[in-house]
Amino acid sequence: MDINRQQLIDRARELNTSQFGVMELQERIREVCAEYLIEAKVDVDRLLRHADWRVRWSALDIVWWGLGATDGIDQTIELLMQDPDEDIRAQAALALYEASRGTPKQSLAMNALRSVVDDAGTDEYVRGTARSYLSKFSKEY
Repeated sequence: MDINRQQLIDRARELNTSQFGVMELQERIREVCAEYLIEAKVDVDRLLRHADWRVRWSALDIVWWGLGATDGIDQTIELLMQDPDEDIRAQAALALYEASRGTPKQSLAMNALRSVVDDAGTDEYVRGTARSYLSKFSKEY
């Protein structure tokens, strides 16, 4: 492995233990995704629980690229169901679709999407996005 890649991996690993400002977190998450730093094993679940919506949004990219230390699906379902930001909830639907298709957690993701679609109290934008990804699952199988 070349030294530049190892330095990027080391920077990414710092996401697991260090406290950074929002902009620095977003920058490091972008590096993880842009360079496909799967070796970094980023604690995506911690980032998905971050108080700032911009960090949660960026962390969803780690989920759908499959770059976290865990798949992040369980925490992403929590975001889909409960995040106060509708854009985060819609982005969580995309991340669930991308991260779970063809995996043992696909049915879990489909059930979560179905639950959102069936919930008349959920914002129509979020319901529509969930419906779209649920439909994509159905077309594949």
